[in-house]
Amino acid sequence: MGNLFIFRGTLNLPGQAASEFYWRGINRIYGRNPNDAEAEEAFRRSVELDPTAYFVHIQLGNLYLKSRSREKCVRAYSEALKYAPEDRAIRSALQNQIERVSRDDLAEVSPLRDPPYAGSTACGSMWTALMEVCLRCCRMLRPICAD
Repeated sequence: MGNLFIFRGTLNLPGQAASEFYWRGINRIYGRNPNDAEAEEAFRRSVELDPTAYFVHIQLGNLYLKSRSREKCVRAYSEALKYAPEDRAIRSALQNQIERVSRDDLAEVSPLRDPPYAGSTACGSMWTALMEVCLRCCRMLRPICAD
């Protein structure tokens, strides 16, 4: 017979929870019953758990743009720029979006979609975002699953 271990407590997996909230937000925007308020709440909870996920800030910026909230929109896109990878296409798209949101009529500004891949044949930033989330989860779970 082997040993039995009973765990009492809570596992803290913020990356996994952040990912769950992100996908919940995506579902609330693009799912069968869209609800922007619930999507915003899910994205805000996701960035509380993982503020470095720049693509979540982009989604928040898009929601704030839709609701014509200039200050929140600029803040969200600025946070995305702060955490964006050192990729010229991504950073340029974010800087341009921040400038447009700061000066133009918000009704005339389009949401930021797939900034690093605009006009290319790549799969798009949603795939990249998914892969980044998966890699974060794998890195966090590796010590747990190593045994």
